[in-house]
Formats: sequence, C-alpha cells, structure tokens
Amino acid sequence: MDSKWTDNTLKIIFVTEFGGLKVDSKWTESGHLTEKKVVKKNAPKVESTADIQINISTEKKVKAQSENLYPQMVDRYNDFCLNRIQMGAKMNAHQGKALKSIIEYLALQVKNKKGGISEDELKSDVLNAWEYILNNWSQVNGYYAEQIKLSQIDSNLPNILMQLRNNKKSNRDEKFAKTRSEIGAINFD
Repeated sequence: MDSKWTDNTLKIIFVTEFGGLKVDSKWTESGHLTEKKVVKKNAPKVESTADIQINISTEKKVKAQSENLYPQMVDRYNDFCLNRIQMGAKMNAHQGKALKSIIEYLALQVKNKKGGISEDELKSDVLNAWEYILNNWSQVNGYYAEQIKLSQIDSNLPNILMQLRNNKKSNRDEKFAKTRSEIGAINFD
C-alpha cells in the first residue's frame, strides 16, 4: 500500500504483488529437516488505486464541556500557557497530582471563608479562584513570576496569593495617594 498527499487529498494505492520466492521445507518421518526447496513464481504485478477524498480542516475541534472541576482547570491552565508562552500545557502525572493538590488547597480556603456551601458552589468558587490567579499573573513579581509549572505553582501558592493580595492593596493605596496629591495641587485662589 502506498499513499500520497496532494492538494488536501489523500490518494491511496493498493499494490498486490504475486511472485517472488517461496521457500518450502520438508520434514522426514523421523523429524529431521531435509534441504530447503526454492520455488520461483513470477506473476504480473497488479495495482489497484482508490482515491479517497479527505478534507483537511484547520478549524479547532470543539471540546465537550465537562462538569468535573479538574478538566475545567486543566483547560484554563492550558489557555494560560498558550497566552503566556505560546505553547500548550505540559501535563504528566506529576503535574496532574500538583493540580489536584491546588484544587484541594483552594477548596479548603473557600470552605474556610464561606462555611457550609453546596458542592456546585464550591466547584464554581474554586474555578473562579483559579481563573483569578491565572488572569492576574502579571501582578506576580520576581522569582514566582517565572514559576509557571503546576508543581511550582502548587509549592508556591501561598506566596503567590500573598503577592496578588498585596498588589491589589498597593494599587489601591497608590490610587488613593495619587488622588490626594491631585486634590492638594488644586489652587483655590
């Protein structure tokens, strides 16, 4: 069988060949092998072709939305990687375990903050927290800003959250200070 791509069309050629060498072995009644006998058969080569049209589409396949939290968080992380480094996320067992640990940590924080909430609300809040972390990654400074593997995010998550929280306050404080200085610069004469 042979195949060839041209103009987004796959052409498959089935080649059937009769001929070649056939080797027969003969065994004696006592179980010993006699010499091999070579039989040549020459038959014409037969080709049959089948054109199969396959349209190559550059459209992205639409993934079915999962109700589970883990695949949704993987999707958000993959989008984050695509935007940040123009490559998809590298997922393996170690990174998957780290993401599960992140889910547990964020779920515990949500439960501690809100108390008894339903499972659906918990999933929604954990997903929102994860999106908040990834969407505000530009506010993470220094060493932690370059640590984007899930295992690294997992091990540094409290530090990352602290930076996000402090940046939010400092931005608010800077805005207040700027407004105060603008008011102080007004001349009422």
